[in-house]
Amino acid sequence: MIPVALQPEPPDFFARVQQPGERFLKRNPHPTAKEWNKHNYWVRVIDDLYDAYRSICAYSCHWIPHDTGSRTIEHFKSHFHI
Repeated sequence: MIPVALQPEPPDFFARVQQPGERFLKRNPHPTAKEWNKHNYWVRVIDDLYDAYRSICAYSCHWIPHDTGSRTIEHFKSHFHI
């Protein structure tokens, strides 16, 4: 297993992800899957997180290839709290 250190949130995480997410959840406290998918604010920082973790999944500690790997937020989100 590859050791993975907790990385800080991207500098603009609050403005790009947290604020719009909180506004959406305030208006829609129980969103459907369809509503939630339309407001997937995490994708705005996926590249930042991929780079911060040097292409390593923070959950499973395995390398995620750039060209064939699945760069989803699930690889990094377990370290962040909203």
